[in-house]
Amino acid sequence: MKKIIFFIESMRVGGAQKNLNYLINNLSKTKHVIYLVTFNRASIDYKLDKNIHITELNLPGFSKNIFVSLTKNLVKIFKFRITIKEINPDLVISFISTTNILVILSSLFLKKKIIISERNDPEKQKIGKIWTFLRFLSYRFSSLITINSIHGYEFIKKKMRIKKVEYIPNFFIRNPEQKDKINLGNFILAVGRLHTQKGFDILINDFVKFKNKKKNNIKLIILGEGDELNYLKKLVPERYKDEILFLGKIDPSPYYKSCKLFIIPSRYEGSPNVLFEAMAFGVTIIVRKSSKEIENYLRNMSNAILIDKDKHIKSIDEGIDFCMKNEHLAKKFGINAKKSINSYDNRKILKKWTEMINQAM
Repeated sequence: MKKIIFFIESMRVGGAQKNLNYLINNLSKTKHVIYLVTFNRASIDYKLDKNIHITELNLPGFSKNIFVSLTKNLVKIFKFRITIKEINPDLVISFISTTNILVILSSLFLKKKIIISERNDPEKQKIGKIWTFLRFLSYRFSSLITINSIHGYEFIKKKMRIKKVEYIPNFFIRNPEQKDKINLGNFILAVGRLHTQKGFDILINDFVKFKNKKKNNIKLIILGEGDELNYLKKLVPERYKDEILFLGKIDPSPYYKSCKLFIIPSRYEGSPNVLFEAMAFGVTIIVRKSSKEIENYLRNMSNAILIDKDKHIKSIDEGIDFCMKNEHLAKKFGINAKKSINSYDNRKILKKWTEMINQAM
């Protein structure tokens, strides 16, 4: 039996974690022995198969300033290396950029096959100059790089000049459709990490513009947690405190089912899991900045509104206004989106992962 060890900083609710959870739970049913290494046990939010071996290293989080946190990062490398030696896996797989870098450094001269999974856009993601340099250098020592977006794949191959890269799209994780609906009246929904990348500040400002122009009772519900929470709350005018609500990290399923519109206001995106979830519920979707990956699933004025692809709709508030004035057409977009995603087959993606892992070992 082959042993595979997976490294990730945490298993808190998130896109990368959701995909990793699906992958290892399926791999645990095969002939492989699966080990999951996280920074601490309290960071696991997902139900893992009983056959998965969990190792908690009780390590602090990352700092973008490598000089300030040099000692901490050396400790992480040391502990990663000890863990790899103790488990002695046939294959090491790491998720998310800074963890990937430290796993590669910790594995030097151990003669281990290493697959790293990049889960964001490596061109636009800001991880600091030192980390960016280390990523450029260290990724060359991996056996293979996987990435979930077409743009990221092209960037690694052409700009980073690394040939050992595979494009593997995200799994489509279907949330069970709940019968209960959220009793909040008419509301627009956004879901994600409260981070600059996700553009919630843009969403709030545009929603306020819409509210100022149109007298209506529609609310904005934002689900998620992150460092920008206090900053975002300060952007909300006092008169809209009861109409722009931050509800934290909770199950979004009943909110998808009840919302009028779903908005992805990000400054950049690769392959957002929330997109697939919204499509599965047949929600009308507005995307501020599309990507090649998003455009694999959405077509402007067919199953969504892609603001950066539309000559007439140039902002989120204009997109909301269009949907309110054209409710029948907007509902049709949601119906078309659900049809599109229902043809999506996770078995093909799992097969690609399985074949890649078997070849690597």
